[in-house]
Amino acid sequence: MIGTFDFAYVGFSFVWGVVFFAETPDALSLVGIVLIVGAGIMALRQ
Repeated sequence: MIGTFDFAYVGFSFVWGVVFFAETPDALSLVGIVLIVGAGIMALRQ
């Protein structure tokens, strides 16, 4: 269960990149973020 929350850095790095560095991820990066977050949600539900 703790391993699932270890991937929270993906969301935080996205937010910090947008807020502090005005970075906008491309479509492929967004797909990767969604896949990682989705896998974490699936792992929590099992």
